[in-house]
Amino acid sequence: LFSCSAKILSKFASVSRRKFGSTSYKEYQRLVDGKRLNSIGEYIGQGNSFANNIIIKFENDSTSFKPIKLKKGNVHQGAENVELGILSVNASYNSCWVIDGQHRLFSYLKISDDDIDDTIHVSGLESISPEVEARMFLTINDKAKPVNKDLIWDLTGSLDPSTPEGIVSNAVKEFVKD
Repeated sequence: LFSCSAKILSKFASVSRRKFGSTSYKEYQRLVDGKRLNSIGEYIGQGNSFANNIIIKFENDSTSFKPIKLKKGNVHQGAENVELGILSVNASYNSCWVIDGQHRLFSYLKISDDDIDDTIHVSGLESISPEVEARMFLTINDKAKPVNKDLIWDLTGSLDPSTPEGIVSNAVKEFVKD
């Protein structure tokens, strides 16, 4: 797990795009949706960020890790197997592959304001097969349960009451209450 600049990571992170007629699981990502990139870019441009990670796979030998030795007693309970250190990445073409989060990652390229913090959180995996990589993508994108639309409308009324959606949400709540 690490944090880095989205704009720098996007310079060398590759995406295994599914092509028409492909029969291999090694090409599994959908095409980037430009409207979605713009929408996420606007969200980021308003000073928002993401708490969830981008998931990438590093190609073998594209990283090195130099552990930092902690003084005895500085390890927190539950973190005995956590190693802190400096991760170095060979930032060359195809040195890593985006498994999940391509729209979040590449939406930072839509931001022209250099004052916007483009720090993202990344889960980097190494030494996994293309099959495991594709199965991970499938599980994340097919097995996740969508949030109930009633909950989304209810929360929108509470969080964004002056937006058109919030006004509708709150009007419906009042109507139902009466």
